[in-house]
Amino acid sequence: PDLVEQGKPMPSVSLTDAERARLEALHRCRVLDTPPELEFDDVVRIAARVCGVPVALVSFVDADRQWFKARLGLAATETPREFAFCSHAIADDRLFLVPDALRDERFATNPLVLGEPHLRFYAGSPIVDSAGHRLGTVCVIDTRPRGLDESQAEVLRALSRQVAMLLEVRRGASATSRLAEDLAAATQRLQLVVGASCDGIFEIDLVGRRVSLSSRAWEMLSLPGVDGEVPLELVLAQCHGEDLRVLLHSAVRHMRREE
Repeated sequence: PDLVEQGKPMPSVSLTDAERARLEALHRCRVLDTPPELEFDDVVRIAARVCGVPVALVSFVDADRQWFKARLGLAATETPREFAFCSHAIADDRLFLVPDALRDERFATNPLVLGEPHLRFYAGSPIVDSAGHRLGTVCVIDTRPRGLDESQAEVLRALSRQVAMLLEVRRGASATSRLAEDLAAATQRLQLVVGASCDGIFEIDLVGRRVSLSSRAWEMLSLPGVDGEVPLELVLAQCHGEDLRVLLHSAVRHMRREE
């Protein structure tokens, strides 16, 4: 019941709000035009073996092309979107099945059917992200008419879910990496500002009882050594009595979350 065959030709793609959102979600994955990766290659090997077909793909549908992240049995790395069976497959959440392309009016004159790879059978399960965007498919292809049994169809659906999970992990890792880069850049900028300041700048770690001092603070307190950390007691010993009272009062208010 989860296999769908539809009879109407695929309309030309227009950039509706939904399509713009889908393309933005795809580009945020940063997967297009990336090198082969074992996790995705394993998906196509499993799909081909289970379904008994010569060709299996992990395909992503971009604005004007479908691009293959992983492929088995096919030399091309992408095809025009106007000829892509996957453009039809991402129109629905269900598995998309074409038992015989030559007998299907949508595909009978398709160059991929009449020429290489002489596609006759196609089955594709949409890759759906957590927001519901259908980004591409895990699909299997044969050069002869055929079908899928329900166990093969379920494996194809499971593999498409696995690819969606891989994309989520990839996006999380990418975001973490960018955050680390931004943090390193911000830290470097802060160090430059602190180093150029005429003020003495210090940071107190009340738990570890350590103080980090800027170079200007070192000079003002006449402490020996170079920039770095010193025991809290050493800095407090340099403070004027009235300043020390204010400092400790502020520290207590801070720990009480009052300032």
